[in-house]
Amino acid sequence: MKAETRKIGKDTLIYGIGNALNKLLGFILIPVYTSYISLNDFGVLAVMETSVLFLVQLLHLGIINGHQRYFFLRKEDNTYPSFLFSNYIGTIAFTSILILPFFFLNGFISQILFDTVDYNRLIILTLAIIFFEVVNIIPFQILQFENKPIAYIAQSFAKLLISLFVTLVLVIHYKLGIEGILWGRLAGLMLLALYQNITVILKRIEWKFSFSELKISIGYGFPIIFSSIGYLIFNFSDVYMLNELGTKADVGMYSFGFKIANFVNLIFIQSLGISYLPSMFANEKDENKESFYSKMLLFYSLAISFIVLFFVISYKDVLLLLIQNKDYALGLVIVPIISMGFLIKGMNTFTNVGILLKNTKLLIWSSFSTAILNIVLNYFLIPKYGFLGAAYATLISQIINTSLITYLSNKVMRIHFAWSKIIITLLFLGIGLVINESLNFNLIINYTVKVLILIVFSVSIYTLVLSRAERILIGESLAKLKKRFL
Repeated sequence: MKAETRKIGKDTLIYGIGNALNKLLGFILIPVYTSYISLNDFGVLAVMETSVLFLVQLLHLGIINGHQRYFFLRKEDNTYPSFLFSNYIGTIAFTSILILPFFFLNGFISQILFDTVDYNRLIILTLAIIFFEVVNIIPFQILQFENKPIAYIAQSFAKLLISLFVTLVLVIHYKLGIEGILWGRLAGLMLLALYQNITVILKRIEWKFSFSELKISIGYGFPIIFSSIGYLIFNFSDVYMLNELGTKADVGMYSFGFKIANFVNLIFIQSLGISYLPSMFANEKDENKESFYSKMLLFYSLAISFIVLFFVISYKDVLLLLIQNKDYALGLVIVPIISMGFLIKGMNTFTNVGILLKNTKLLIWSSFSTAILNIVLNYFLIPKYGFLGAAYATLISQIINTSLITYLSNKVMRIHFAWSKIIITLLFLGIGLVINESLNFNLIINYTVKVLILIVFSVSIYTLVLSRAERILIGESLAKLKKRFL
């Protein structure tokens, strides 16, 4: 288990560096957004991007979830090449069939979302982006499960580099606004799909289609699709309800703050999840799997809590130098709230192990009940508190969602997670975030208090949360790092 944990840590570092490079390129666009894109147009772009995330999770009918679940099992019985071909062709076919009607209804969709048909071209571009986003999922899963993090991040980085170049040309030189941003994203996705088909898919497939294999994947993944509908409603109802109950400027400020908080999610939380998921499936037959799953959640909670605290304390002064339109800065008030929400959401990767291994249908109940709660909270909080109310609704709903998933997962697979230690860690984190947001002194005092917050948090966790064995393990790990790098 120690070797497995070290491997996850190493892969997380690689994925994190790759995602950091990707996010760094994204930060280059901040002056472009704030100089060439109005806050209202940024709100329109946020609705488009939310639509992409929503439909990408649905149109494959759960095939990609089945491919993920049975990857190692099909490798063991040497039937993976035909399994891959069946899943990949099925993904392309179902996505094409389901997305086609939306192309013909582009004007109607524009009218529904924005009360005008003027955005129909953007709807068409968004639908094309959705198709290629779905097509690219399985190749990335293969690289993830074959333990090829460098290839994974290199291809992801190349895609973003292409998108960035095309976006800068179209937005700055040709003044295409958000249409240029969408064209840039589509260009990166199309070239990546071409490359991955040649280097990842064609090298591994056997040209033998099996309906039974496709049926197995859909049978596993389809309940996840139903749960995804509820979870996506929960995730994205804030943007759509802000669009209806507030203004496009509210959507823009909220989306900007959300993008900044997403920095921690992309670089650290998702990187750890990508590294951990193959190990979760690979260790399902191990006799010590419950201990492994429990320790991984504790490790995640401690590490990400410190990272969230450090990020929220340090990011703002640097970011404000990049923002040209200071109205965008108003959205930064939600960054601590959304960051905490991302941290808690990431716990689902570890607490839902029983559901993913035993019964995916249990996800449906938790996701829809949380979605309903989030809609109700948004309905009451947005009119009173604006986009800040949407942020609080998201955090509260996420806490309930993770609690439900943990409860249901333990019904089918009992795992004793260290909840007392995790809750204490989150309480210390919350106190640190509140103190940081209340600072309103001169620069020297502010940064002195920020450093003290980090020190007190670290010492408190070390003395009150970690056991003696865990402290010894951390000490040994730090000694090895010191020996390697110093």
